[in-house]
Amino acid sequence: MRVSSNGSIVSSGAGGRTITTNGRTSFSCGRGPLIAIESMDSSGVTFSADGGDPVTVAPGTEGTVGVYRIEVSRADRSGAEFQVQPA
Repeated sequence: MRVSSNGSIVSSGAGGRTITTNGRTSFSCGRGPLIAIESMDSSGVTFSADGGDPVTVAPGTEGTVGVYRIEVSRADRSGAEFQVQPA
């Protein structure tokens, strides 16, 4: 996925969905729960799963957010690129 700070989202793969409501972007893979993108900057991307505790994933690392494993390859204030897979 590629997400920009202006709300633009580019994703590939089967069964995913993305939603932007009131400037807040969320996504899911298939029928899984929504993951919200809370913030993006050079320290990483902060995600939260269905209102749970936020998890920040730094560029070059991966983290578990809800039922997903997210690997962030690039992040700064303008946007981020990451891959999402079931955990």
